[in-house]
Amino acid sequence: FGDYSSGLVVKGFDEGNKLKLKYNPDLPLHLTCDFNVDPMCWALAHKDDENVYFFDEIVIENTSTQQCINEFIRRYPNHKSSIIINGDASGDNRSTQSEYTNYAIIKNSLLEYGYKDVKFRLRDYNPPIMNRISAFNARVKNSKGERHLFVDPRRCKWILYNIYNLSFKEGTSIVDVPTHNQIKSNRDFKFLEHPFDAISYLVEYYWRLRGFNLLNAQFCKNLLISSSYLHYYFNLLFPYSLFTLFPSYILKSDYNYIPVHLCNDL
Repeated sequence: FGDYSSGLVVKGFDEGNKLKLKYNPDLPLHLTCDFNVDPMCWALAHKDDENVYFFDEIVIENTSTQQCINEFIRRYPNHKSSIIINGDASGDNRSTQSEYTNYAIIKNSLLEYGYKDVKFRLRDYNPPIMNRISAFNARVKNSKGERHLFVDPRRCKWILYNIYNLSFKEGTSIVDVPTHNQIKSNRDFKFLEHPFDAISYLVEYYWRLRGFNLLNAQFCKNLLISSSYLHYYFNLLFPYSLFTLFPSYILKSDYNYIPVHLCNDL
């Protein structure tokens, strides 16, 4: 899915991922949330088994969860189908501005307004950001050239801004988050990262990549290569030791042999 130590975070996104989308009140509506205060960034989407369609965003500066959910209700007062909440797992912690958690504020507001079918689809913990990035890029364009992630350019200004501008620090797999001084010099920089966090939480939840994660696959490979050398030299020094009975195929440098559970997320 691309080079993860240079360039843009999102790989392969082009005009084929941009569509004019129509909100459908009869379909489940996904609201995925990042709870940074300034700005707070939420995205709205429909999805099916393979595709996700981001048709709107709620991005408000210096705000609160209550203000954002009020804005959602203002825009979509007559939604008929279910509302499914995705997003930041830490949003289930108590808000600094309320005795309730962020998600409790959302749920209470929706139910009080009259929405009857509100569901939560959240992870127990936030996955490593590289896992979210890899899952996101696999939806943008997979190895077969298929696209399964689409954004409406008419209403998703800051989502597209992140797709086109969020990058890695040069020579690393660390996302280059703007500093305070950079934000002072260019106000738009404050909108980097958080919109991407919101949309990638949803994508990773439904289309998590299985097997090795990108963070520790190389570590596992290096561990096995080192172990294979250890096994070889130990055999030379102690040809009849119990160590020689240890199955050598487990120590091959091809890291596909390592048990999958050792490389899954913690």
